[in-house]
Amino acid sequence: MTFINKTNLKKIFFFKFFLYVYISLYHFFYNLILLFFNKIVSNIPFHFVRLFFYRFVLKLGKSSSILMNVKIRSINKITIGNFSTVNSGVTLDGRGGSLDIGNCVDIAPNVDIITVTHDPNNNNHGTVN
Repeated sequence: MTFINKTNLKKIFFFKFFLYVYISLYHFFYNLILLFFNKIVSNIPFHFVRLFFYRFVLKLGKSSSILMNVKIRSINKITIGNFSTVNSGVTLDGRGGSLDIGNCVDIAPNVDIITVTHDPNNNNHGTVN
């Protein structure tokens, strides 16, 4: 039988504190990466330079193309197939699940592809799990 004493309470407190710090830093750097890609990389006028950076965070097929001003909301859940084109002004949001774009797909300009859904009966439009 274990009893909660001051030593155990200190261990629990420090564990929760470090877990909170870890999660906070994770979200900070994740959002910093998204900011970097959505504000800087997506506005680079050279196609081959943009694709160089996008290949670090997205699964891109061969001969795929991502034009300028594409917004990405989730970097680890988006896959783009071979010979596909994502035109200017497109928003790719994979926060609700994986977003798989097939081969030979052309996404028109200014299209939003969103995998998150919401409850239409909720006044705050909360997400549905």
